[in-house]
Amino acid sequence: MFEQLFEVVYPIINKLITSNYQQFLNTLYRIDVNEFKLKQEMAKVDANQYSEVVTRLVLQKELQKVIIRNIYSTKNDITN
Repeated sequence: MFEQLFEVVYPIINKLITSNYQQFLNTLYRIDVNEFKLKQEMAKVDANQYSEVVTRLVLQKELQKVIIRNIYSTKNDITN
């Protein structure tokens, strides 16, 4: 499932990086990708792999949000 999402999101991220960098940065801010983690991961790879790294971090962050929402949703269901 993750790889399927990756295949959909990767071209979008790649296009943002190459064609509209400011919008790319704004998108990362809105998604709340950890800047420190992003810099760490970028330092490990070649420039031609940046889109892959960013895509994985974006998907991981979104998955984290879903998990947290589900945890709190379940807690609210139990208390109500």
